[in-house]
This record gives sequence, C-alpha cells and structure tokens, in this order.
Amino acid sequence: MKKFFSLIYAVCCFGVFVSCHNNPNDGDSTFTVDYHHDRLMHKSLDGDSVAFRELSSWLKLRNTYHRYFYETSIIANKYNFPEAYFLIFWSYVHPDPEEQLDWKDQLSSLDTKTRMLCLYNLLKANELGDEEAKYIIPNVFVGSSSVPSSNVYLDSLKNM
Repeated sequence: MKKFFSLIYAVCCFGVFVSCHNNPNDGDSTFTVDYHHDRLMHKSLDGDSVAFRELSSWLKLRNTYHRYFYETSIIANKYNFPEAYFLIFWSYVHPDPEEQLDWKDQLSSLDTKTRMLCLYNLLKANELGDEEAKYIIPNVFVGSSSVPSSNVYLDSLKNM
C-alpha cells in the first residue's frame, strides 16, 4: 500500500513538473522571443540578409523597430540591405510607435537636414528594391515626373 501511494505521489509530481515546463504563456516566452531577436540581430550584423528580413518583419509587426535603430543603421551602411534603409526612414517618421501619427505629417514637421536624411534612406531603400519604399515613394513625390536619386539628397546634405 505504501508503494502504491508513493507511485501516485511520483506521478503527480511528474505531472506538475511537465505542465510547468511546457506552458507557452509563462514569463519565459518573452525571454525566448528576445533571445531569438538578439540571435537574428547578431546574424544580421554579420551580413545575413535572410535573418535581417525576418527580424525587420517582426519589428514592424510589433512596432519595436525603434529599439534597433543603431544596429539597423550599421547594417544599412555596411551591407546595403534595402529593408534596413526603409526601417531607418520609418523610424524617423514614426519616432514613437505608440502614437498614431500620420507619417506624411511627421515627415513635413522634420527640420530640413533631418527630412533630407530621412528621404535619402527612403530613396536608397527604393533603389535597392524594397517593396514598401516603392509603395510610399509616389505619395512623397506627388506630381513629380521622376523620382530623384538618393545621391541628390546625400550630396545636398554634404553641402549644408
């Protein structure tokens, strides 16, 4: 009889142990997501474009793109990833993801140098083939017969 109760106790303890470690909604899931993002960022900083595409999609979906502005700038300049240039642009026109600001209003409210830097990043993303940039460009340069080169904005910034 004592063996029977010991067996039942062991099974119950095992059940509690398993249920505690397999709960996807516990506090460790946030740690797992952050760890995954950090791994993707490290791969991106080493030039892995697939990892950066996955990371940038997740950052835009979760409105956390501003957390990685510094790293995104390095990736854009070092590896010319179109998604990185677009994320830089998006960070300028959405400085606070919690506020629902119209990106066009935010763009027009930027000072001249910052707006030019912002547009440089948008145009560079477009030139490198970013789909979101291609969608936004006609809304920025309304009525223009042609879209300027990103170098036009870069040269203007150098001469300011």
